[in-house]
Amino acid sequence: MLGAIIGDIVGSRFEGRRRNVHTKNFTFFHDHCHLTDDSVMTLAIAEAILQCQGDYSKLAAKATACMQDWGRRYPKSGYGPSFLGWIFSDHPEPYNSYGNGSAMRVSPCAYAAGSLEEALRLCDTVTQITHNHPEGMKGARAVTAAIFLARQGKSQAEIRAYVKDKYYTFDPYIDSNNYQGGGSCQVTVPQALQAYFDATSFEDAIRSAVALGGDSDTIACMAGGIAEATFGIPRAMREQALTKFTADELQVLLAFEAKFGAAKETTAVPFTNAPQDNAKNEPLPTYLAPEAPHLSEYMRKAIYNGIACIQESFLKIIPGDPTTQQEFSWIRGLPFNPTFDDMIFRYKNQIFSIYVDLVPAGQKWHTFQNPDHLRQLRVCQEHGLIPCCYPLHKRSLQPLTDGWNLFHTGTGEPIDPQVLATDIPLPMDAWEQSSYAIDVLIRNLTEKGCEILSWSDMPGIVPQIWFRAKAGEARWLVVQPYKKGTEPPAAPKLTLPPNLQMFPGYYVNVELSNENYESGPINRDTFIHYKYKMHEFPQTGAKPTIIN
Repeated sequence: MLGAIIGDIVGSRFEGRRRNVHTKNFTFFHDHCHLTDDSVMTLAIAEAILQCQGDYSKLAAKATACMQDWGRRYPKSGYGPSFLGWIFSDHPEPYNSYGNGSAMRVSPCAYAAGSLEEALRLCDTVTQITHNHPEGMKGARAVTAAIFLARQGKSQAEIRAYVKDKYYTFDPYIDSNNYQGGGSCQVTVPQALQAYFDATSFEDAIRSAVALGGDSDTIACMAGGIAEATFGIPRAMREQALTKFTADELQVLLAFEAKFGAAKETTAVPFTNAPQDNAKNEPLPTYLAPEAPHLSEYMRKAIYNGIACIQESFLKIIPGDPTTQQEFSWIRGLPFNPTFDDMIFRYKNQIFSIYVDLVPAGQKWHTFQNPDHLRQLRVCQEHGLIPCCYPLHKRSLQPLTDGWNLFHTGTGEPIDPQVLATDIPLPMDAWEQSSYAIDVLIRNLTEKGCEILSWSDMPGIVPQIWFRAKAGEARWLVVQPYKKGTEPPAAPKLTLPPNLQMFPGYYVNVELSNENYESGPINRDTFIHYKYKMHEFPQTGAKPTIIN
């Protein structure tokens, strides 16, 4: 079980397209590594199994209770919206998911079982309480079976043959540079298995899984759970991993290991925590701020290099510190996977969205290198932003050209912000108003003592905010901005999925007005006044009730 958690810890800071590292050459345990939902739910299943004391007839109920308890104790561990709804539900029901959340948490089942058949029964029991889709069940079964067989001493080749016969086929080679990520069992479980089948040690399995990209923590979690049973875990690696645990997490791990056995220790391969080839790419330069802790250090450095160069360009044309000037400001100057790619800045009344492109040595930069360019063009067109690419040399992370180094994502033509910027007042579009309104609600909820569980200002994502009230219950919000002088929006017409129906839901109408409290245009770079009303979300045609 510890192997799965170590995989999760190591992969935690590389999850997501802009965080992926695509190399085995990285520091294994980093200060920014942490346990995510993968580990939390694995420990929850372990505790449920311990509570059964050998009688697994009540495992489903105990697993449900433990998963909800651990999920509520650690609400910000990275759960998906549907699973978050399940965690806080008074009447949790399976929601037909085929996400890899089913396969990431099952390693305790393989340790508690006395036979392969029992391992699969335990796996089915703890899986179908949430992930009752056939693919979700299959992914969990494949991982459980592989771990159990590895514990029985079966070779990688034997396990591969079994899994290939029962569950999945495999590609002989995985190209991490072309890997398309995803969170489904269909995508990630075969990749995790392949990382294990190709591994020469426990550490090698984790590094291979992380280097794939995509959902790095979960792929490494699944691969690590299997590799632990085959290779064992170096003592130094175990000791370092345990420093990432809280007291209650460590208590469950040690209790489970005491009853069902710990991973065997290995001294065959020394563990030093250093990058594989000892490349001196860490620590990061001092100008990198501590934000975005889960971003790949390589990608974080690339984005910050872009920010620094753009800032330097503005310093040359705007006297003094540009961040203090009305003409220039960063809207998104930190790489938090923002809505419109890596960074956004405003110059005068124009907004520029920037996608950082990495150009391999000997290649020329051109547009449409990947689907993200097309996505950026589409959303920028919808929201009145200028789509820019900022190409950097992949090895040195230096700008491709002198000057602004900005190119239009669609045409490839150079972009000069001074030429495109305008003093003409430009109104905020619907996304900008929505993003502002969401920020308003987050600030106000926090001031009232509520805990923000998750939020998004991505266009089309509803609900925008999940929060926990002072009383402890989870709630969700749909945010609807509107301009003063217009009719407040009616209750949104949504088909509520089961996970939303389980919780109090509200829609919030946020009235926005310009700096003069007028009903005229709400322009960029002006002071905005607001007031809001929160309404109960209508259920079965009930009339909305104003509660705040």
